[in-house]
Amino acid sequence: MDTYSVKEIADMLNTNPETVRRWIRSGKLEAIQESRKGGNVVTKSMLDAFLKTSPKYAGIATGLLASPVGLTTATAAIVGGILAQQLIKNDEIKNAHVNTSEIRKLLLGNIQSSKEIIARKKKSIKHLQEEMVPPSVYTEELPHSLEQIILKCTQKSVDRRYQNMEDVIADLKHSLIDPQGDFVTLTSVDNEAKTVVISDKELGEIKHMPKQIAKSEPEALEEEINETDYDDEPEEKSRRKKSGKTEKKKKGGGHGLTIAVLLLGVVILIAIILVAGKASGLLGSKSQTETKTETTDTSKTDDDGMVTVPDLVGKTEDEAKNITKDMKLGIQPMGEEASTQAKGTISSQDIPQGSKVEQYTTIKYYISKGAQQITVPDVDGQTGVDAQQTLEDMGLTVNVQKEYSELNDDGTPLVDPGYAYSTTPDAGASVSAGDTVTLVVSRGVDYGDSVEVPSVVGMTKNDAVTTFGKFLNVEVKEERSTDVAAGEVISQEPEAGNWEDPDTVNVVITVSTGDQDPASVQNTDTANAAGTSDSAAQTTDTASTDNSAAVAAGEVWKCTQTLNTPAGYTGGPVRLELIQNVNGTPTASVVLQDQVIQFPYDLDITGAPGISEGTLYLSEQINGTYQELGNYSITFAKAE
Repeated sequence: MDTYSVKEIADMLNTNPETVRRWIRSGKLEAIQESRKGGNVVTKSMLDAFLKTSPKYAGIATGLLASPVGLTTATAAIVGGILAQQLIKNDEIKNAHVNTSEIRKLLLGNIQSSKEIIARKKKSIKHLQEEMVPPSVYTEELPHSLEQIILKCTQKSVDRRYQNMEDVIADLKHSLIDPQGDFVTLTSVDNEAKTVVISDKELGEIKHMPKQIAKSEPEALEEEINETDYDDEPEEKSRRKKSGKTEKKKKGGGHGLTIAVLLLGVVILIAIILVAGKASGLLGSKSQTETKTETTDTSKTDDDGMVTVPDLVGKTEDEAKNITKDMKLGIQPMGEEASTQAKGTISSQDIPQGSKVEQYTTIKYYISKGAQQITVPDVDGQTGVDAQQTLEDMGLTVNVQKEYSELNDDGTPLVDPGYAYSTTPDAGASVSAGDTVTLVVSRGVDYGDSVEVPSVVGMTKNDAVTTFGKFLNVEVKEERSTDVAAGEVISQEPEAGNWEDPDTVNVVITVSTGDQDPASVQNTDTANAAGTSDSAAQTTDTASTDNSAAVAAGEVWKCTQTLNTPAGYTGGPVRLELIQNVNGTPTASVVLQDQVIQFPYDLDITGAPGISEGTLYLSEQINGTYQELGNYSITFAKAE
């Protein structure tokens, strides 16, 4: 009677002996106990009955047991399990008697396949054991600090990697502001493998410890890769009999592997982003030279870890790098823009000077490409009001003057009263944005010190101002009215028909704002415009109106900044004029005028709502006229 041991059945079915014993204990597989020492044996009929009743092995029962009785145990083991399954599924020999030559052919093919699988596994094990090739081998421009971060995340030993994501993020932030820094701590293999001197006492303890067969890391890894179990039955009981420590250790290793993979993915993604940033010039490289520049900036890190943002406007990029590096702040160029700042210097920054931010915050900035060049337009044929608006829309500061016109041969004025006469510089000249252009508006013919006052009630504001072109001093006020359409003149002073001196009389035109309060109307001016020699009054009222509108909307944008003494300042009265780009239109407002101030001057002003930047022009009164001495790029922030 043919019998099989537990080991032979396990080899035949490609499972482990413990699983076979469990089948016997549960009664699924009938067995005979030869002796106490010999263990259980299973007859051919018992095994046949088990295989035919087991869904997993029913398909291979016929082929397995039809093999010649004379096969050796080794041959039977190889034929068993998966090989027997493959043999039976072969269409040529299905349901047929399996002879020795067919088995040999099949075995040779599977042996070759097994060799290839083993070779691949060994290659994988070797790859896992070897140290990672530095990423800079493939990407030469990769910042040094980022390469160190990647290498630390991919160390073979878990203890040599980052222990938490907070440390990874901290080093990545540091890398942004110091790409070539050597701040990442790496533990080398040599440091881990230092010789340890063991005392005699410790050596004695080791000798008396129970012997355990320790598997090498490659062997353990190969065992894990090769480990398979074709048994569908639960093995909870057998698992309980095994070491609980081994089970926990195995689970812990799985989690460690998952974390390592996640870390590697995050680092690789960040590496791609940073490499792209480097290619676009956002990050520095090893080839970049750093020049130390003296600075008087006194910004310091607060006790709570917050940093006071320095003023980078007017600084070169190298100067900005040196200032922010010591403060643990990053900087990032956003491109170029036209600016009154010197070409190549920083023209503006997104975070205002004096703001409190966390360490490693990145400040975005623009580089000045010099003042934008503007060609003075030809305003011939335009009214003084329209001509002034045209020039201001182009970003120019307009100084309006009213003069009597030259006469034609018939005694009529060359240019009608209220119309543009000329500009200085002339039309076609190239000027920089923010420069002052003098607009001359005609007063027509000089009829002496007494002229009749025209009627402008019912006219539009611009037409009324043009009609009063002969008069030197014209002021426009606005008033709410439900009877007169918005933009039309409600009343005038002096009354029409009176005879007045055009050089001395003060003309006041009152214009309707409809059913809206004048303070809520945007871009309201006093429209001295072409009708007055003092354009400062107009811009001052404009700023006031914008401020009122901002307050009404519940949003006020403030600028608090210190102005240094401009070059060439002699201590005379000054004028500060703010230029802001509001909805694509340069808007001017006079901050102060005809005042003597002390430098350094603490600026505290309100700008247009939602506009974070502007340019402040400073002029000094010299010999009765204002001469521009310089400008400042200033930033605004929403008041809390």
